[in-house]
Amino acid sequence: MTCLYNYNNYNNLSETLQSEKIIIFTGHFDVGEKVTDELIKLNKSALEYISNNGGDLAILIGDIGATEKFATYVKGGLGELVNLYLERINNCKSICIENQLPKKEKILNVIDENQYKKMWKTVLETDSTLTKLLKTIDISKFKEDIKYKEAYEKLNNMMIKTIIPKLVKDRMKIYRINKIKIYSERQLRNLVTKRTRNPKKKIEKKLSWKNYPNFSMDGKAIYLSKSKNNISKIVSDDGVPLCRGILLALYEKVSMEGYNRATEFYLEKHKRSLDLAKTLYLLVAKKLPSFENKKLKFNFQSD
Repeated sequence: MTCLYNYNNYNNLSETLQSEKIIIFTGHFDVGEKVTDELIKLNKSALEYISNNGGDLAILIGDIGATEKFATYVKGGLGELVNLYLERINNCKSICIENQLPKKEKILNVIDENQYKKMWKTVLETDSTLTKLLKTIDISKFKEDIKYKEAYEKLNNMMIKTIIPKLVKDRMKIYRINKIKIYSERQLRNLVTKRTRNPKKKIEKKLSWKNYPNFSMDGKAIYLSKSKNNISKIVSDDGVPLCRGILLALYEKVSMEGYNRATEFYLEKHKRSLDLAKTLYLLVAKKLPSFENKKLKFNFQSD
């Protein structure tokens, strides 16, 4: 099922359509996963919407964990990549993430091996030293072991600056899109971390989410509510930003870029994340400096 979230500015009801700055999100691109008929249909709906209403087209890139997935594929092939998916499914503690992960029997239907082959081709053509190392590393220690630190950082930078942009460009060719704004889940996750740590610079202090009156912590977990309810939880017990926190960071970024009206096209599997993020936004936006005078109204529709 294809779903549509519509966010309309209600802070200034006298604004005309001409004075609005509109952004339209055409779904979600998970790096390393196949394009589906449902995604193509969703993108078509987004293009029809923008044709009728105007605005800037955008897409959210699911790039968190992409480096680890690619390194796993290089070391152990498709079989080890499937095992990584199984591990994530078995260890998943978030209902939002669980809804977005494939069923165990559908993993092979989701993985786009051609993308991984393209990633590997880029590494082969770019860095011979990294190529040799990737074939010999212990994947379970790749990210944490100090002896792999330089190689991990080099590969991660290559993924961010070269490989993922190429994959996004390929996907946009399939969608027949020439111009689009890119938002990265990885960057938004990092923004959540930045907003919830002790700020150093003056601008960071002003925008810090720690300014929110009900900001609270419980170990590594972070809440935007003194009651520490599930909806207000933006960072997990393990210190990892949750989906609703990442989407709150997206809404902040879009607002600060001057957009006051946004429409998001999403698949049904993302509905829970959007519902929680919407509820969280309505709970906290009025008292977060970065959302000042940029209040958004949510409207959910499904095709």
